[in-house]
Order: sequence, then structure tokens, then C-alpha cells
Amino acid sequence: MRKPTPLIAAVTPVLETLETRRLLAAVLTNKVVDVTATSGADTIEVTYASGRVTVRINGTGKSFATSQFNTLNIASGDGNDTITLGSNLPTTITSISIDAGAGADTVSGSNLNDTVKGGAGDDSVVGNGGDDWLYGQDGNDTVEGGEGNDRIYPGKGNDSVSGGAGTYDTLSYEDRTENMTVRIDGGTSGATAGGETDLIANDFENAVGGKGNDLIIGNAGNNVLGGAEGNDTLDGGLGKDTIWGDQGKDTVTYASRTNKVTVTLLGATINGIVNGSGGEAGENDVLLLIENIIGGKAGDSLTGDKNANLIQGGDGNDTIVGGAGNDTLEGGNGNDKISDTAGNNRIRGGAGNDTITGGNNRDTIYGDGGNDSLIGGKGDDQLFGGAGNDTLTGGAGKDKLDGGAGTDTANKDSLDTLVSMEK
Repeated sequence: MRKPTPLIAAVTPVLETLETRRLLAAVLTNKVVDVTATSGADTIEVTYASGRVTVRINGTGKSFATSQFNTLNIASGDGNDTITLGSNLPTTITSISIDAGAGADTVSGSNLNDTVKGGAGDDSVVGNGGDDWLYGQDGNDTVEGGEGNDRIYPGKGNDSVSGGAGTYDTLSYEDRTENMTVRIDGGTSGATAGGETDLIANDFENAVGGKGNDLIIGNAGNNVLGGAEGNDTLDGGLGKDTIWGDQGKDTVTYASRTNKVTVTLLGATINGIVNGSGGEAGENDVLLLIENIIGGKAGDSLTGDKNANLIQGGDGNDTIVGGAGNDTLEGGNGNDKISDTAGNNRIRGGAGNDTITGGNNRDTIYGDGGNDSLIGGKGDDQLFGGAGNDTLTGGAGKDKLDGGAGTDTANKDSLDTLVSMEK
């Protein structure tokens, strides 16, 4: 192979320099300043003084009067870039957008409302003042909201995230399609499968899941939790929380509670949405677009609505009432009182001496362990006593009464069928 002549070798650096200059610019068009850096490691600074905003790219500056523009867009391209915005930019700038591109970038936002995308790479992003939208995107990022009410999307990777000093900061995984764990109580967040570990500071007020079946856990403050898409499980923690199930069949859980909780999915309809309620005495959580309930460890009171609800009592002597849908009601441990009024329901008492009353349609009722009282109600029901000395009452309709183990008693009519009944 022939070696390049000295002339060609000398020209090549000049061409590279010209290419770099061509890619580096701050251009004003129709009240928009577009800042474009190179594919290398760039330093971009935006400052304000004496009625003019100055943009410096790798030390070269260009200034604009505040009357000339209201939008600032920065695209730094690839490379390990450093982007710093002043803390006193004028409020005449109504939109600031930063796309840091690939590379390990460092971005320090302004006093205004910034939108920052870190891009691929291990980035450090600080929103500083204003109500910012910050996207870590791919890589192991450090993202801090700073002052203001910020919304932070950590993105993929093992990230370290803090909401900062605002009073309404939101941690969001709405851009994710996997099943996520989203916690703002100081626990770790990330994809349920795959080993992703995001370290989330306990300074967020709100949290939102993504498109999968997510677990979302609040903290002791007054949080707003949103499930977004998927069949999500939401735990507000202590405090007066607003819990949105959103799309899918979503569950509110109080499983960690040791005090009695009262949860009802029935409430006033506001803007076409039924407002349920839940929590311990005086807690007053607001429940929106929730289909299912999980109780705690005490004697809870749990009530469904017209949808097909799954209600699980957990431990304690619970009172569970279904609604008009085809419900699945499970008492769990304890001496539970369970009833339903309508729908074709599936009801299990669990361990303990339970009292279960079906509704007007076709119910399937299991006493499980303990000395249970099962009442079918109207409709053609199936009653299974299970272990223990149970009393089964079919009620109206053609019922099947199966006592199971133990010495069982049947209260029947001529239409009923008996199995394993001693009395």
C-alpha cells in the first residue's frame, strides 16, 4: 500500500478542524436559539448579564438580547460533555431543552423550567431551580432535581436519584415496559427481573409506574401514586395519599399494617370517577380506578364496588363485603365475616371460624379450615365446608352442600344435593 504524501497528511488536520467548526454553532431562528456542539467532548455555558444571554461553546461566545428569543435548545452530541446554565436566566425564556447525547455528560440546569435528556452513558444531571423534567436514559446516572417541583425519569441502568428540595417531586417510570418496583420510601427501585437497582432518596412526594405490572410504594408523606398501564399493586404508606390505579386491574394493599384499616371502593363520583377511600382511622386515602383490595394484620373492614373485585382480608377477624360484580373474596386467617349481594362469586373463608353469606346469584363458597357457617342465599350455589364442624345452608335454588371433613350440619330444602353431611 502506498503511503500518503506529505501534502495529504498536512491537509487532513485542517479538514478535521473545519469540520469541527462547522458542527459547532449557536443560531437564532424565529425566536429560537439552537445550540449545536461537536461529536467530541464539549463545554457549553449559558450566562446572563445586562439584558443579554451569552452562549459559550468551548470558550467561544455568542450573545443574544433577551427580546430576540424565548426558546433555548441545546444538543451537545456524542462525547463527554459539560453543560452549565446560569442561575439567573431571565424569565423571558419560556422553554429550555437539553439533549446531552451519548457519553458521560455533566449537566447543571438553570433557575427556570428545564427539560434535560442525559442520553446513553453514565451521566450526572442536576436540575437546580425551576420545575424540571429530567431523563437519565441509558447508563448508570446520578440525577438530582434540586429546587422546584421536578419530574424525574431515571431510565435504564443502576441510577442514583433525588427529588431535591421541592414539595411536589415525582419519580416516574412511565417510559418503561418491564414490570417495575417503584419506591419512594428509601428502598431500591428498578426492573423486577434483571437485577436493576436504582437508589431512590426519600425526598419524593409522588411516584408513577410504567407499562408493566408494577409494585409502587409511597412513604409516610401525603403522596400521589399512579399505576399508569398494567395490573399494578400500590401501597401508599402512612399519610393521606391519592392512589390512582389508572389502566388495568389494580390493587391497593395495606398488607404491612398492624392497625385496623377501613377500605371501600364505593364513594362519590367526581368527574365520572368513583372516589373510594382507605387507611387507618384519620388517614383518609383517596382511591381512584382501583379494582382490588388487600387488607392488613388486624380486623379490617373491606368493601368492593360494582366491578369484579378481588378482596383479600389477610390476618385478623375481617369484615368483607363484595359488590355487584363477579367477585373473589378471601378471608385469610382469623374469624372472618364475608358477604356478597350480587354476581357469581367465589368466596373462601380461610383459616378460622368464618361466617359466609352468598348473594342473589350463583356462588361458590369454601369454608376451608375451622368451624364455619356457610349460607348460599339465592341462586344455585355450591358450598364446601372443608375441615371442621361446619353448618351449611343452601337457601333458595338448587344447591350442592358438601360438608367435607368433620361433623357437619345441613339446612336444606328438597332441591339441594348433600355430600359428606353428618346431620
